[in-house]
Amino acid sequence: MEERLNQNDHDGKYNKDSNDKNCGKDDNLFNENEDSKTNPTDMDLNSTNNLPTQFLESNQEILIADELYYHEQFQTKNELNSLIDDTLNHKRNYHSTQSIISNRSIKSHRSLKNRIFGSIKKGSLRGSMFQLSASAIGSGVLSLPYIIAQSGFVLGSIMIITASIAAIISIPMLANCADQIGAPTYTYLIQNVIGRNVDKLLAWLIFLSSIGFSVSYLIIISQMIQVIAINIGFDQNLIQSSEVKTAITAIIGLTILFPAGSIRKMSGFRYITIMSIAFLVYIMLILLFELPQYVKQNYDAERLIFFKLDWDFFQNYSLAVFAFACHIDFVQIYEEMSEKNPQRVSKIVYRSVTINTIFYLIIGLAGYFSTYEMTNKIVIDREPLIGQHIDLLLMIGRIMSVFALCIAFPLKMIPLKQILIHQMYSKEHQMTKGQSILMSFGFVMLTSVIAIIYPNITGVLSIIGGLCSVTIGYVLPTICYIKLNSKKLSIFKKYFYIAFFGILAFIGYTSVILKIIQIFQV
Repeated sequence: MEERLNQNDHDGKYNKDSNDKNCGKDDNLFNENEDSKTNPTDMDLNSTNNLPTQFLESNQEILIADELYYHEQFQTKNELNSLIDDTLNHKRNYHSTQSIISNRSIKSHRSLKNRIFGSIKKGSLRGSMFQLSASAIGSGVLSLPYIIAQSGFVLGSIMIITASIAAIISIPMLANCADQIGAPTYTYLIQNVIGRNVDKLLAWLIFLSSIGFSVSYLIIISQMIQVIAINIGFDQNLIQSSEVKTAITAIIGLTILFPAGSIRKMSGFRYITIMSIAFLVYIMLILLFELPQYVKQNYDAERLIFFKLDWDFFQNYSLAVFAFACHIDFVQIYEEMSEKNPQRVSKIVYRSVTINTIFYLIIGLAGYFSTYEMTNKIVIDREPLIGQHIDLLLMIGRIMSVFALCIAFPLKMIPLKQILIHQMYSKEHQMTKGQSILMSFGFVMLTSVIAIIYPNITGVLSIIGGLCSVTIGYVLPTICYIKLNSKKLSIFKKYFYIAFFGILAFIGYTSVILKIIQIFQV
């Protein structure tokens, strides 16, 4: 239904015309007027004071005026006056058929400076991109050089690239499924597409996955704080005592992770998630900067490993998949996006995954070529160069890693809380502040206790990564996507998705079986 602007109505009301029933609800401002003499661009600008700009302010709509676009900005009367004034220079008016107010098919004319350095709005493209990138950054990133050292730099690089391709394919599949049924969380999507029986199992998988991620974050945070304390002169025996380890974990959990995890929306992290990206950039630059010195000290052509294919291949690939695990978080990020369409989702996914992949490859290769087979499981925990007592630049990186993981921790917690709420109540139930605080406190306490009691959980994390990450990231999204789009997909695409993700799932599940066998043999 097309609605026309009545400029004589000082209350900002509209006269409705039922000639066109296909016109969207956003087409109620600045539509075509048959009488060109009443063109507002030819009238005194004072008449625009009668325009109902409050509608835009209250509904946060996006203004397009003949390709004049101000992205995610509330439009005031003065701004509308300025926009109308600008159109005089272009010989345009708001009543042409090309001038609409819509949140689709947006064409942005913002400057490059405004795109890069402008404010990050709630649910914006940049904010969502930073959140998705940050949610994938975690303990797995710091272990990538170790993966390459164990697999060879060629095979290790192929693993990382393959895992990134799988993420680029599977995440938009989730967006497509979530959009079709209006799923606010990952669990709601699985429940309505596959069934409630799988939903219960999935809830436990997500819970175990979140616990595994979060415990690994706490362990690394505690270890990095201990290393920093030793570097600045504290007694090593005191710092590495069980009492101090317990105190560090408890203090970090209660003073940082608990308050941060009490935030109820992912968009609340749209600014501080930039710190996680900054951490990646800094670690990458430090590893590149110190690479020539380490190569000069350690290089030996015989130490280079191109391919190393053994039983550890399965575990190493599961760790590479672990570095791109952000599928649960994505559904929550997608739900909070201000505008949902395939083009926007593609931009967010391609940019986030590509940025992370470039950083991962540089960090992994630079870390490996510095220490070769002596590469530590956590790259920033490596020994300094001969003659150096403290690697000051890398110590700053350790400090940044603490902040980055403190950000990643609540990013894992928020989707879990949403899932628990929808399990206990319904999709429509909005999480209260009290519920958020209570669940955050319980989650922090549980993960802190596990990290204190069992700080060496690499075997458990390998099982959780191979089982949970593969199932949540590959198997279930593939089933949902094929089921919801069975009539649209060609036979080739169906079998491609099944074969591609089936092979990756086989690798992940095999790594779990091998790890369990290894644990019982010991």
